[in-house]
Amino acid sequence: MARAENAVMQTLRSTGAVLAGYLTFGISAALLFGLTGVDPNAAAPMSFMVLTALYGIAFAILGGYLAAKIANELSEDRGPCPAHSTRRAVMGSTLVARRAGR
Repeated sequence: MARAENAVMQTLRSTGAVLAGYLTFGISAALLFGLTGVDPNAAAPMSFMVLTALYGIAFAILGGYLAAKIANELSEDRGPCPAHSTRRAVMGSTLVARRAGR
């Protein structure tokens, strides 16, 4: 019975970790556009697009790291792989969204 409870707690912890990582990235994006007053759907200068890409990558990595820490999955042998996975997922979804908008 303790083994089943442990598995449930690990699943809940992992789910919460993913949500925390995603919210870290999502809230940071909302703050960026809210504080700058730039419409995320409007055309923007190249400098702002580069800034938002770097900003997004940084917060995606931070969100992945946070998720790994919460899930207790970050160890020396695994490194920051969850952060890179999050970054790749965000970049991939951005490319898909851009193609769908054309």
